[in-house]
Amino acid sequence: MKYNKINIYNRHFSQNRINPLRPEWFDYEQTFVNLLATTDFDRCRLTVVFEREEDYDSYFIKKYEDYAEFDVKFIDTSRDKWLNLTNEDIAWSRSIAAAAEVINNDHLPSDELIYIVDDDFLHVPQWTMIVEDYIEHFFDNENFWICLCDYGDKYYFIDNKHTIDQYGTDLGMYASLKSKLRISHYCHWRSVPNCLTSSMVPVNTFNRDFDPYWKTGYSDGSLCSKIKEQYGTEFWTPIKSLSCHTAHPFLPPFIDWETLSNMTLTSEKINV
Repeated sequence: MKYNKINIYNRHFSQNRINPLRPEWFDYEQTFVNLLATTDFDRCRLTVVFEREEDYDSYFIKKYEDYAEFDVKFIDTSRDKWLNLTNEDIAWSRSIAAAAEVINNDHLPSDELIYIVDDDFLHVPQWTMIVEDYIEHFFDNENFWICLCDYGDKYYFIDNKHTIDQYGTDLGMYASLKSKLRISHYCHWRSVPNCLTSSMVPVNTFNRDFDPYWKTGYSDGSLCSKIKEQYGTEFWTPIKSLSCHTAHPFLPPFIDWETLSNMTLTSEKINV
C-alpha cells in the first residue's frame, strides 16, 4: 500500500526527570536536532506535542522554528482533567491520552500514516525512505504497526528482578520468541509480539483503536496486547534498527548511536 504522508507527532516534556539509564552522551536537544536532520520533510509533516504551554518559550525547540516547518500543539495532562478517564491514574497514561486526543482532532486523511515518537528517540538517515519502501511492497491491508526501534529486549533481558528464576534464562520473556522475517530493498524486517507506543500506524488503524484504547491512555505492551487480541494486528521492526530509544541496557545493536546523537542540521552523510 502507498501512503501520501507521514505525520510525525513528537512528544516533549519540559520537566524531564534525570534518568540513570541514559548514556552519558545523551541530550534532549541533540535528539531533536537528529530528528530534524534525518527527516525528509517532503514526505513528512512534523507536529511537536508539548506539555506545559507556559514553558515553551524558554524551551530549546523554539529556536529551531526557522529551520524546519513544524506545528506545536499543547496538551493538558492535569489529573483533574483526566481523573476516571484513563485506565491508570498515572501521569504517563494522561500524557498518552492527551497526545492521542491531539491526533484525533487533526482529522487526518485516510491515505496517510501516523508516527508517534517520544523526545528520547534517535533516528538513522533515510529512515523515511526505508520504512515507506517496506510498507508499499509488503502490506495489502492496514492492520499493522511498525516500530522503527529494534528494541534490545528482544535479544537480552538483564534486570534485578530474578529474571533467571522467573524465566529460566537471562533472555527473559523473549527467550522462546519466534519471528517471521521479510527482506525489503534496504533491510530485514521481523515480526514481534508487541511494540512501543512510539510507533507508526495507518490513520485508519489509529482511528479504529482511538475510542477503546488510545484515549484511555493504554501504552506499549498493554495497548499492543489488546489490539492484537481483538484484531490480530501485526507488529514489525527493522533489522538493523531505524531508531533508538536512548536508554541502557536496550540500545539496538550494530549502530553507532553516539555518532548519530552528534548530528548537526548541516551534517554530511553519516556512516552508521
